[in-house]
Amino acid sequence: MDQLFNFRMETKALFISLFLCIVFNLTVAAEWSNFDDISVAYEKGLITRTEMLYEKSVILFTPIEISDKAAAISSDNYLKSATGLIGEIKNNWDKFTPDQKASLSTMLARPGKQCTYDSPLGYFKIYYDTSGGEATVTDDLDANEIPDFVERTGIYADSSYVTYVNNSGYYPAPLEAGYDKYEIFLVSIMAYGATVFEQPADSPWNDYTSYVMINRNFTFAPPNDDPEGRVIGAQKVTCAHEYFHAVQFGYANDLDNNLWWMEACATFMEECLFPEVNDNYAYLPFFFNVPEESLNSSVYLHMYGAFVWPMFLKEKINSLVIRDVWMAMRNNTPLDAVDSALIGTGKTLKTILPEFVIWNYFTGSRYVEDNYYSEAINYPEVPIDRYHTTLVHDSILPVQQPFGLASSYVEFEVGPDDKGIFEAILEGRPVVRWGIGTIFMSGDANEISHYTASANEPLYVYKPHIEDFDKVIITPITVTSLSSGNYYYLTTKLHPYGDANNDGQMNVGDAIYLINFIFKDGLPPMPIMECGDANCDGGVNVGDAVRIISAIFKGGEEPCSERIP
Repeated sequence: MDQLFNFRMETKALFISLFLCIVFNLTVAAEWSNFDDISVAYEKGLITRTEMLYEKSVILFTPIEISDKAAAISSDNYLKSATGLIGEIKNNWDKFTPDQKASLSTMLARPGKQCTYDSPLGYFKIYYDTSGGEATVTDDLDANEIPDFVERTGIYADSSYVTYVNNSGYYPAPLEAGYDKYEIFLVSIMAYGATVFEQPADSPWNDYTSYVMINRNFTFAPPNDDPEGRVIGAQKVTCAHEYFHAVQFGYANDLDNNLWWMEACATFMEECLFPEVNDNYAYLPFFFNVPEESLNSSVYLHMYGAFVWPMFLKEKINSLVIRDVWMAMRNNTPLDAVDSALIGTGKTLKTILPEFVIWNYFTGSRYVEDNYYSEAINYPEVPIDRYHTTLVHDSILPVQQPFGLASSYVEFEVGPDDKGIFEAILEGRPVVRWGIGTIFMSGDANEISHYTASANEPLYVYKPHIEDFDKVIITPITVTSLSSGNYYYLTTKLHPYGDANNDGQMNVGDAIYLINFIFKDGLPPMPIMECGDANCDGGVNVGDAVRIISAIFKGGEEPCSERIP
């Protein structure tokens, strides 16, 4: 009887599960009106990768008409840049069905347009419509029969060329044979814009020709800070963004490895050309809110928020370091290219990454004037993975394990009774190379340090006179790119002043230990010399042994009760 009951219940559960699955499939299919729904369907195994790419392209090239009053729509309804999507379609062309190929061929063909316009400096030819379904905004305040939207596109594109090529020394985007101007098409797409690579160019490295598509009216554009309005702001940053993609294709066409860096750099260039717009601020939470996510993650919006990485390199090293990385990328991946670009600075990716993680702490209300990012006050604050009101802990584990090239932030309060030498020990997953950053805070003053392990070994941090500080922030960092499961153990200790032999307490044995060290070539105080400085005069000598003996046997003051200047 029980077996029959169990069989019936299991059968009922199976039918319910199948029913819910069918309902979910129908719901997802019915709601494929935005990019995120398609991504969710793919992640749940409901569609193949090629089906996902195809469905996204349908939305991209069949945009929703949006009124100005409803402009600030959710980011899942439009793409910042469709360069990666179109590139992935082209790179996987043989996997599509004949019907999909036929449809995609129409969508991806170079748009035919009614009119052309040469940019003021002659670097670009802009194609546009004045009537029909893809007509651009037709306002013409100067009555010269060229829409103002088109003229502005030429001005912003020329500014991009001058900044990148003339002023910074980048290669110009390669041109198709027989063309003397780079081509921009104003089109109706559900994206700010896109750069479409076409044919191998004539350099010995993997460079490609391309053309740019830019949204014809930006009615969907969310708010930005441009004083001329959100549409003009979106137009500015898209010209800067997409033409830099065209420049990037002049160095390397490797979207599988380069897309995160391409998008981070193109978004960074928006800030360089048009700092008044701040469209890029919208993507910062997708980076700062997940410090455990890999720096080189290709998660969609994370890539754009990662513009702070090239911003850090620029503000820390110099304004041309990003160009040097791209020069090195002709024959390297982005991470290797960073090492190449840093030759001569005394730094590498592994040694500079912990400093980047510390910069990312000092944002928002943690902003420190004239330090770190110049606009850090406008950036989000990274979340603290672990917060402790006490200072001494054994083997703290992360809540969110950091992926490769990522970090955690662990914060400690220094209590009123805490004093001595603070020690932190970081032991991480052995197949990963680790770094550590530390911030010791006292009011508005901070002491910063950062280290990288020379091999797969524990990292130790020491700070004498921990009582001088109010707060400690420790940042375990994975400085290699192994993806996930990067656990660590963080242990924090306090060594009493005068504990020269490192047994956890100050007693007569420490005085004997110090006498042996001073007069008999014995071992130095452990784990660091300051542990033997019982009178805190900055040195280790016989006075420290006397201070210990006095405290133990003569009722003298405890070690370092007053700091000797």
